[in-house]
Amino acid sequence: GLGMSSNSAAIPTTLKWSKHVYTSADDDERLAIHPGSSTNRYKSTIQQITGVPVDRQKLLCKHGWKGMLKSDASFGTDLSLPPKQSSLTITLIGSADELSEPPTDRPKFIEDVTPEEVEAERTEQQAIDDDNAEGMIVALQRPPGELRSADSNRTAEPYQYNRMVHAVPQYRIEKMLHDRRTLHDGELQGSVVMTMGLELRRAYVNDLATLPDGTLISVLDDGHVQMWQHAELMEDVVHGNADAGGVEHVVALPQVGGSSSAPAFATAGQGVVKLWNDEGEALAAMQSPRGTSPCALVAAAVGYEGNQSLLLATAHRVTYQPDPNQFRLVPQDEAGRRRRAQAEEQERQLRLRLDAAAARVQVSIQSGGQLQQMTIEPPSNGRGREVVSPPVTSLAALDRDGTILVIGNACGELRLVQFRRDNNLMGTDYKLMHLNPANGGTASI
Repeated sequence: GLGMSSNSAAIPTTLKWSKHVYTSADDDERLAIHPGSSTNRYKSTIQQITGVPVDRQKLLCKHGWKGMLKSDASFGTDLSLPPKQSSLTITLIGSADELSEPPTDRPKFIEDVTPEEVEAERTEQQAIDDDNAEGMIVALQRPPGELRSADSNRTAEPYQYNRMVHAVPQYRIEKMLHDRRTLHDGELQGSVVMTMGLELRRAYVNDLATLPDGTLISVLDDGHVQMWQHAELMEDVVHGNADAGGVEHVVALPQVGGSSSAPAFATAGQGVVKLWNDEGEALAAMQSPRGTSPCALVAAAVGYEGNQSLLLATAHRVTYQPDPNQFRLVPQDEAGRRRRAQAEEQERQLRLRLDAAAARVQVSIQSGGQLQQMTIEPPSNGRGREVVSPPVTSLAALDRDGTILVIGNACGELRLVQFRRDNNLMGTDYKLMHLNPANGGTASI
């Protein structure tokens, strides 16, 4: 083998083999790689550490070399650590056990291959495919391997994957991700690679969210909720009555408590907030005050590691429309005038109640299967009972010394509400900030 350069800096490595993990820093400094050194010598070192013979070793390193490490070669002199990584991760595939002698009396037919051997080969091939893949954007890309390379014989022009998806070929997406990393220092290139949904559909997309597993959620103004994975529409469910309006908002919910049955995302619209699992099944529904519908929705985790709860905050807008002909006729007698005055007062009181509901924020906190609900009232600011606070228009959540809920209203005010968990008690502190009212209300945060 080739000797290592005397002035080459050793590159730290992490070797993963089956359930074992070895590092050059903590276990054996011989695992560090010297650029320009012999690959045969390195494989011999790994055999001494793991017991896996050189001829059975398959060494994979996504950021070090393509495919399996070759014998009778040298590491590249330009080998270096990827940005923001402290070591090269190397995967070792191979067995240290003594292999039985292959049968000599007859060849092995496919009928003789056990399911365990088929699964082992599939796992090994998947590991190689995953290691060679540039990325995994769940909504856009198919899994590495045969599915991703199925359109490799096409030109780079977009084509119709299926009825709902029109995109450039998968190999082209992979090449663009590679170029972005190697040529453009990770900067976004602004290229459209995929269009999802029916072009002739009359509904528009109102909001988007991404689940922790990469699933893309889109909500439409015809009441539909769509879930996308691997360039395919996985689920298309209806938030409520498809004729009653659209879905205005969707948020991915933080996963707290470690329960597999916990809700994955929430949608809001048509006067109701719904909770869904990651398979598109509705779990619960929370109705808005009558005559209102959600106009803002935000989710956050409250508490500390190991003791967190789910917080879901909702603001509402008034959707009630009075009957324009209710007071069209002029009363002809005193009894009629009293009835009209009573009806007008009822209408005025209803409007005050609706305006008050639009100035509040409804908060639901779920912990350990228990649901705690509370209402954040607007500050009085010296206003009388007949003077209604401005409606809430936007919500946001910050993770800073607990969870801070930011509330913006139509007069340009920002209110900060802090949630802390201390001995299983939820406390709140209030802080009021003012934007310039001359510039209008708070449209979004």
